[in-house]
Amino acid sequence: MPAPPAAPPGSSETLPRAATAPLPRPRRGRRLRPALGALCLAAILLPAVWFLTPIGDADPVHQLARPQAFDLVAWETSQLGARLPGLLHALVDPPAADAPLATPDEAAAVHEFFTAVQRWQQAERRGAPAAEVERLRADWQATRPPAEQAIARALGVLAVREGLTTSVGPAHLLLPPPSFLVGSPPRVLIVSPRDRVEVASSVLLEPDGSVADAEALEDAVAARGESGLVVTIGGIATYPAIVPLHADPYETLSAIAHEWLHGYLIFHPLGRAYFSSYDGRSLNETVAELGGLELGRALAAAYGYPARRTAPRDPSAGEGGQDAPARFDFRREMRATRLHLDELLAAGQVDQAEQYLEARRQEFVAAGYPIRKLNQAYFAFYGSYGDSAAAVSPLNEWVRQLRAHSDTFGGFLRRVAQMTTPADVRAALDRDAARDGAGA
Repeated sequence: MPAPPAAPPGSSETLPRAATAPLPRPRRGRRLRPALGALCLAAILLPAVWFLTPIGDADPVHQLARPQAFDLVAWETSQLGARLPGLLHALVDPPAADAPLATPDEAAAVHEFFTAVQRWQQAERRGAPAAEVERLRADWQATRPPAEQAIARALGVLAVREGLTTSVGPAHLLLPPPSFLVGSPPRVLIVSPRDRVEVASSVLLEPDGSVADAEALEDAVAARGESGLVVTIGGIATYPAIVPLHADPYETLSAIAHEWLHGYLIFHPLGRAYFSSYDGRSLNETVAELGGLELGRALAAAYGYPARRTAPRDPSAGEGGQDAPARFDFRREMRATRLHLDELLAAGQVDQAEQYLEARRQEFVAAGYPIRKLNQAYFAFYGSYGDSAAAVSPLNEWVRQLRAHSDTFGGFLRRVAQMTTPADVRAALDRDAARDGAGA
C-alpha cells in the first residue's frame, strides 16, 4: 500500500480558486432555456428512479422488501413541484465565481438553524419531556428552508469557482444545481452473496421501520441463501438529496457536499459506473467522501464553524465507541476481521466464515461497538467507502494521492470523473510518476 500523502491542497479553511478566469456568460435564447433545463433535470432524476425503485415483481428481493419499500417516485413528485422554478433558474443562470459564499443574512439564517438543531439534540440527550422535545423539533424545522437555500447557493458558488459548470452549446450550466433536504433518509436493504463480498442488489426502505421489521427482512433474505443487512445511511443522492442531521455543522455540511458530488458525477463516466460495477461504486463513494470533506471545510469556514482536522468517525462503527477501552483499535480490528473473512471465503469455507463473523461481532459489542449484525452484506456496504475500516483495498490512498497531484479541487474532480475503476486511478498515478521522473 502506498504511504499516505501529505495533506492535499485545499485542506485549509478555504478552497483555492481555479486558475482560469470565469467564463463570460453568453446570452441564451428564451426558448432554449426552459427546454434545456427540463432535459437536464430529467437526466438527474431518471438514473436514480430507474436504479433505486423496484420495477415490477420479477426480482425476488424486491418482492420481499415491497411492504417496507420507500416510494421514490412519490417522494420526488412531492418535492420537485415547489422547487422546480428555482432549480431551473439556478441551472441556467449559475452564480458568479466572485460572489460571496455567504451574505450576512444567509450566515445568520444558517447559524439560527444549527443553533436550533443543537437545542433540540441536547434536549433529546438529557431526556427532556416529550412536549419540549417536540417544540424544539418544530423550531429547527421552521428555520430549515432559508438555511437550506443559503447553503445550496454557497455550494453553487464553490462549484462555479472550481470550474464545475457544464457547457451545452453556448450555455454554461450548473449541473446539477445544489438541492437538498435535511431530514431522515430512507434505510437500505443490502444483499450480498454468501460466498463473496459484493453488493448484489439494494432496495430503499421507509426510514422509520423497526429493528424487528429489519431483522425479519434480513431473515427472509437469508432463507434465500444470501446475506442481507438493513442499514441506516448518512445521506442519499436523490434529487433533491436527503441528508440527515449529524453531530456538528461541519459533518452536516460535508454530507450535503458529498451528495451533490454524486449528482455531479452522474453526468460523467464515474457516475454511471456506480450502477454497473462494485469497483465503480467504491471509486464513486471514495471520491465523494474525500470531496465532500474538502467542500465541507470551505462551507464551514464561510459560516465560522470549525472543521475537524481528522476524518469523521468511521461509519462502520455505528453509534458505538464513546466508551470503548483505549486499547481497542476499532479500525485495526475491523480490518483484520475483513482480511480473515476474505481468506475463509476464498477457501470456500462459508459456514466457518459466518461463525467467525458472529464471534467477532460479540467481541466488538463487548468493546463498546453495538454492531447489530456482522455479515457479508455489512462488508459489501461499508467496504465500498475507501476510507472505511471495512475496506481492504488501497483505493483511498490512491485517490488522496491523485488529489495531491492537482492544484485545484475542480481539476482533480474533472480528471477522476473520467475514470471508472480503481485500476484507472492506479494507472493515472503511474503515468504521473513516469512523467515526473522524465522531467527530473
